[in-house]
Amino acid sequence: MSGEENSVEFLGEDSQYDLVRAKGGITTQWSIREKLYLCAGVLFAAALLWPAVLLLPGEVQGAYFGPNPGSDPIALASMTVLSVSMLSVAAAGLTAVAVRRSRIDRISESQAWSLVGFEEIFSGFAFITGGSGVAASLVLISIGFRGIETVQSLETYGIVPYDSVLEVGISVWTASVVAVIAGALVFGLGLFVNTLDRDWVVRLVGLTAGWKHSHTSTGTGGYLVSTSLFRAG
Repeated sequence: MSGEENSVEFLGEDSQYDLVRAKGGITTQWSIREKLYLCAGVLFAAALLWPAVLLLPGEVQGAYFGPNPGSDPIALASMTVLSVSMLSVAAAGLTAVAVRRSRIDRISESQAWSLVGFEEIFSGFAFITGGSGVAASLVLISIGFRGIETVQSLETYGIVPYDSVLEVGISVWTASVVAVIAGALVFGLGLFVNTLDRDWVVRLVGLTAGWKHSHTSTGTGGYLVSTSLFRAG
């Protein structure tokens, strides 16, 4: 029963990736699935732009919006759509990382670092760029709830929350609808990644069971079981 080069490793193929992920990432304390759910939550929050405009005080609506405030194209709507696009691209990237990981049976250290690196890039793109854009849009749109005086005081500093951008033509209602659709799609990606995680659990349990069976039959320890056992049988 010589020939260790023909051995099969039944246990620990994820240990290298988990180790690199634990020590090499800033946001890796959250799983990719959790990050996707968080992205979906931020996208759904971005959809609050439209109801926020409809609930603004009448004096603010009369000064900065037309008869139908939700249909007015304002700069914040364009900013929201841009942030939604960034979050969506980042979510797609995180999903690609999860899919790539699920297709690697024996992961090397270099592959682990590459996967963690891409995960961190997409995470930063999602939460630093896209998430901060959504937060800024919601903060600026809600300034009007403090009264028209507050809005006018900001204008003296060059900050015009409800500035119209007719050239772009993205209305508040359109921005909210785009955010809802993107949020639903990203939530679906989270569910998809969850199925990948379950597949890995099933595979790991099966591999562990195979190792235990071989360990009991041969009386040998460790993680390596010679394939010559299968040929001898």
